Amino acid sequence: MLVVALQYCHKDWLRAAKLAHLLADVERRRREDVCVLFVRATDVQPSRLMDDAIARCAEVFLVDHLVVRPDEPSRAAQWHNLGEWIAGSNILWTAAVEHILAMDPRWRTVFFVDGGDSAPLHRDWVDLLTADHALTVSRGLSVTGALRSCRGILHINGNQVVSRSFLEAHPEFTEVPAVCQEWDVHHAATILPAARVSSVIYGGWRQYGADMLRVGEISAHSAWWHGVKDGVFVDVAREHVLGPERPRPVLVDLGMAIELQSSRFSS
Repeated sequence: MLVVALQYCHKDWLRAAKLAHLLADVERRRREDVCVLFVRATDVQPSRLMDDAIARCAEVFLVDHLVVRPDEPSRAAQWHNLGEWIAGSNILWTAAVEHILAMDPRWRTVFFVDGGDSAPLHRDWVDLLTADHALTVSRGLSVTGALRSCRGILHINGNQVVSRSFLEAHPEFTEVPAVCQEWDVHHAATILPAARVSSVIYGGWRQYGADMLRVGEISAHSAWWHGVKDGVFVDVAREHVLGPERPRPVLVDLGMAIELQSSRFSS
């Protein structure tokens, strides 16, 4: 049972709406095993386009909503910085974690998604992600994602699949970091030892040039791509995914993040 926590702000709500439409359109059947949680702050104004996207998702998935407000001390302390991407993303993520932990316990797995720069690369992205995360769990780990470096700090990018039990074990995840540091970087020391790195999620930082050729190349080894800032990215991904049937990706298991971290520092 997978929760897709789709987080967006006033700057990227339109891309998030396009993404939500695509998530529903790629499915061939009703998915009662997936809940799309739309996570936004109060700075996002009501929109018919987003309402339509949510309604389309509800035709395929279970749907939940979270409107984040400054009603918690650590959240309120940074609320005036909501428009800044670091503080804003931290506020949305910590509130999403808090909300998910209050959901029915049958929702055992969470995929945190940045709605502004992400897209699936295969119709069966849900099954690919959940099967790959099951391999992570079988190794006694809790997080599946892509290993990245930010200002010299290795971390698992925030577009990651996480076991709910891991969130339950770390109540600090519901508190907005007091420093101006991305939540995935801020919690790197906690997340890395519990993480497995896989090509199932591909990404980077501020990528451009997501044309059909590049999307096709990435989809050979990945089910999901994040970090693309091209305004047409979701449109290109839609054309790719809904086009001719694609071969299943050959996923690359890169191993435990903590081991990769050690090898990088020792090299």
